[in-house]
Amino acid sequence: IQMNAEEQHLKRTTRAQVIEWARQLGLGRASGFSVESEADGFLQLMHAYGLGVWYGGAAPALRSVVVLDPQWIVDAIAIVIRDFKLHSLPHIDKVAQKKHHADWKRYRKTGYLSPALLRAFWGAAPSIDASEHNFLATMMQHFSLIVPMRPRGESSTGGSDVELYLVPTMMQPPDEPVSLVPPAGPD
Repeated sequence: IQMNAEEQHLKRTTRAQVIEWARQLGLGRASGFSVESEADGFLQLMHAYGLGVWYGGAAPALRSVVVLDPQWIVDAIAIVIRDFKLHSLPHIDKVAQKKHHADWKRYRKTGYLSPALLRAFWGAAPSIDASEHNFLATMMQHFSLIVPMRPRGESSTGGSDVELYLVPTMMQPPDEPVSLVPPAGPD
């Protein structure tokens, strides 16, 4: 995997490609195990040692991707979740702020992130291809780094588009303290 990744300058690949490389090396012929199970075992070991990232038991969008450079995921998350005052990314921030000014202000103030702003963040990053946005969003949802919010009445499995993401680590305290006591009536 490392030789192929270096030759092809890959930061990530697919599980199907890893299985094909394993097949070319002769895995699955003599061991009594299928090439798929041997490749999956290898990917689990690689993940356990921190040499790559692969979520074998997760959703298909995560299971099908093998990240050969774990720093790439960290960098992609840090574009979205960061202290904007301390960790400015001028090129990315300028594009996101210009194209989605109202969404930018709301996100910075409240922690509510629009899907359009999320795409703008990653779209302005040269290391992230548009085809990888779904994987990254799914991975962030899997670990509750972003929580999808759908229109009222829509179930999480109803296929409805996400209206907003709640980013728990970016939530700001309210301007006024929230009271749990209902307001007193005139009596």
